[in-house]
Amino acid sequence: MSSYNITKILQDQYKFIWISTQDGLNCFDGKRFLVFNQQSDPAHRLKGNTIMDMAEDRQRQLIWLITSNGGLQSVATGTQTVVSLEEKDKTALSFNDKWLHSVAICGDVLWIGAYEGLFAYDLSQHTFIKLPELADNFPSLSDIKIGKLLADDQGRIWACCDEAGMLLLDGKTGRILSQLPAEGMNTAGSRKSILFWNITGAPQNEAFVSTNWGLRQISAANNKLSLKQRNASNVINTKEVFSCALDTTGNLWISDAHHLYKEEQQTGRLTKISERNNESDAWQTAIYSLYFDDNNRLWMGSEEGLSYCSLRKQPFEKFYRSAGSTTKIQHAFSIYPLNDSIVYCGAANGLYEVNTNTDLIRQLHAGASCYLIAAVTPDNILVSNSEGLFIITKGKLLRAKQLYPELAGIENDLFCTMTRYNNDIILLGSQLRKGLYVWDQASKKITRHNSENGLQLDQENISSFYKDKEGRVWVLSTNSLSQFDPLTGKSSRHVITGAASSQTSDILLDMCETNDSYWFAVYGKGLVETDKQLHLKRIMSKTSGLCNNGVYKVFAVGDSVVLVTSNDGLAVVNVHNNRIRNYYEQDGLQSNSFEQFCGYNSSPDTIYAGGVNGFSIIYPRNFFMNTTPPGLYINRIKMDATSGSRDTTNLQMTTLRIPSDVYQTTIFFSGMNFNSPERVKYAYRIPEVNDKWTDIGSQNYIPLMDLHPGEYTIQIKAGNEDDIWTDRFVELSLEYMPKWYQTIWFKGLVVCFVVGLLFAFYRYRIAQLERQHAIRREIANDLHDDLGSTLNTVKVLTHLARNGTEREEYLNKIEESLTSASTGLRDMLWVLDDSGDTLQDLMTRICNAVLPVINAKGIHLDCKVDEELKDRIISKAEKRNLLLIAREAVNNSIKYATCRNISISISAHPKLSLNISDDGIGFDTKLMSVTEGNGLKNMRYRAAYINYSVDIDTAPERGVNIVVRKK
Repeated sequence: MSSYNITKILQDQYKFIWISTQDGLNCFDGKRFLVFNQQSDPAHRLKGNTIMDMAEDRQRQLIWLITSNGGLQSVATGTQTVVSLEEKDKTALSFNDKWLHSVAICGDVLWIGAYEGLFAYDLSQHTFIKLPELADNFPSLSDIKIGKLLADDQGRIWACCDEAGMLLLDGKTGRILSQLPAEGMNTAGSRKSILFWNITGAPQNEAFVSTNWGLRQISAANNKLSLKQRNASNVINTKEVFSCALDTTGNLWISDAHHLYKEEQQTGRLTKISERNNESDAWQTAIYSLYFDDNNRLWMGSEEGLSYCSLRKQPFEKFYRSAGSTTKIQHAFSIYPLNDSIVYCGAANGLYEVNTNTDLIRQLHAGASCYLIAAVTPDNILVSNSEGLFIITKGKLLRAKQLYPELAGIENDLFCTMTRYNNDIILLGSQLRKGLYVWDQASKKITRHNSENGLQLDQENISSFYKDKEGRVWVLSTNSLSQFDPLTGKSSRHVITGAASSQTSDILLDMCETNDSYWFAVYGKGLVETDKQLHLKRIMSKTSGLCNNGVYKVFAVGDSVVLVTSNDGLAVVNVHNNRIRNYYEQDGLQSNSFEQFCGYNSSPDTIYAGGVNGFSIIYPRNFFMNTTPPGLYINRIKMDATSGSRDTTNLQMTTLRIPSDVYQTTIFFSGMNFNSPERVKYAYRIPEVNDKWTDIGSQNYIPLMDLHPGEYTIQIKAGNEDDIWTDRFVELSLEYMPKWYQTIWFKGLVVCFVVGLLFAFYRYRIAQLERQHAIRREIANDLHDDLGSTLNTVKVLTHLARNGTEREEYLNKIEESLTSASTGLRDMLWVLDDSGDTLQDLMTRICNAVLPVINAKGIHLDCKVDEELKDRIISKAEKRNLLLIAREAVNNSIKYATCRNISISISAHPKLSLNISDDGIGFDTKLMSVTEGNGLKNMRYRAAYINYSVDIDTAPERGVNIVVRKK
């Protein structure tokens, strides 16, 4: 909250509580304060911090504010943001030179009270209403000091004029209906001028006014103001009071500088209200604002902050600190109520007597820890502590053996439990593992029972006794219980039978019964129910909703409710519908931590239980089930984007478009339940994603990420502390806008691109296949031509060799022809082989093809491929034609160049090139156009076919350099 100094409180139509302070305005949903002041962000920034008054305008869903230095401002209740005045109203409602003090709204007319006059502004016409002049016993309108304004349900304005009196006006026309001078209100004859602090409307044309003269009750019957007589002896009518408010029953609540009072409607009896066992009563200091919300909760705003309470009878009374002293019960171990007003409480630091009527706590014995307090007779109360056995009688503490000598033999034992079997027999359980004592008061004899004489106990431990409805005594030990007959000393041992009931860590601490069941407090496991034969029926644990598994005492309230104390709260179990309601310190208990032996059931309507910070009296009849589900609103949506964060607030928002650059959307909501705001729970679902509800506990926000573009509906519901959920969930439709790459047009472009790419690949593949087919067809044609020509030549030469005289010459030619054909065939097969498509494979093939001839001629051959080109893949057309070009060039060098060296290289500078050079005689390039033969023409043709060029660099006696370069 922006400040602890509160000036006014109201509840808007959405059930939010608005608190004006001396340092801004606050909107409260039960858990969070939304602050409006000069230091807030622009949407919540006020022009002035000190708020003098405020009024809700439900017609326009606004709250009108009067601020010091800032003048008149308004806040929208639907969006919870500051709203600027319309341009037509800004100048008229500036009030730059006036000290505004109060505000009220009556239909379309906004009433503003200042210390320099009263003003009525028609918001629909954007003009001031001219007000008539006042009577002679009132100051002029320009000099009147308006302290407070009230708009009643009859369309009238009550104007409280400091130092002057009161006015009653028609709220729409401004006509003065009645005047009540201050002299007519000064029943006590005060010499001070009257100052008005607060005014609240009441039924029957009345209002209560809080002034420095005291409380005044004013009637406006027949539109005429008159003072109603009140009891002059009541302090509230003669001394200054700051505020007053009426509850739904008609009782009047009044505050002054130090106290809060309640005046009963029927009797007029005045009661001072005080906080019980609270370390601080600061909330009672100067309560300037009292307010009752629509659930009859009393809200109090003082100089120390905000507080509120329910007027229902509470199920708990706590006792910790003595009224008027520093005496405290730090840690209660045992408890016994002597009667309706006196309770004895044993604690870690002594024994206490508590008067529950006066809240006075008196220490009877100091220092020793006290584990047992129980009645021997109505007047004699047995006390067992670390110093021995004592008897409280007539408010005094005596040694037990002084009244009961037979107890001398056991006074050094420490007892934790006791029960009465009949008028004469009492059972005592030892805390020091010595067993059970039977005290026969008639014979004044004490008998001990333990494992040595038949009573079977686990480690000689006794947790508690229980006397059932049939009068049988049960002795609870660690893991078992025994049925014990004190008259005969006989016992029978029992264990709880059934699945999951035999864990070694189980510790039986207490038991009770309902009509058909026994109920056990089993420490570490929870609340265990069995039938009357001790067969396990069910286990209620923390997973079932129990406050804690570390349970201590159990109490049956009739046959329908079982109360369980624990080390973390009190559980109330409805045994019929299995509903569990947990209560904690915030609900009125003395603390969340109870103790094992500290509990007593005096009647079905009153139970005592204690532990840390004293004890509590529990009234089961006052347990209240909240059947009203929380009022649920989405109060804020935060969108985080790469460009920054954006906030949206609108309580009536139903749809929201999420821009494409938002990577996280967080939805905040408020479940309005002021009975127990910290226990409001939430669940949500997104039907488009998952139809199941997701429970998020008390988390009041949902972060949304990774949702695909599209429309979603988020549904939210809220439940209260009694598991009552909202009848209708709140819905918000979200439209996630797609990013540019998620739009339909982009997806269309991608589809078109992919289709085009596939089509291009298809066309490329077809072209590649066609090229391969063309290569194969060309190779086939070459094979047909070469082999066909060679075979024809062989046929002719064979015929000539057979019939001619130069047979040997013909046979040599046949051999040459066949060798040439074989070489050409091997070249064709190599071209078609996919395993030799690199430039290194091409160079190897070229060298292998020309090397035999070169060696035969005594020519030196140098072959080289640049390192980065060795593994480059080339097409089959390039393989074939570059091979043929190289062979043709080398053959020309061998035949015509008269060279000694031939060099073949493949390089990539600047482009892929095949270089063939020799150091022969060269030739004149000017004669090339005349003398160029078929060999050079074939080289140029083959190079052009594979998109290469052929350059010849030569001159006489300078050799020849042929460069085949890729274009």
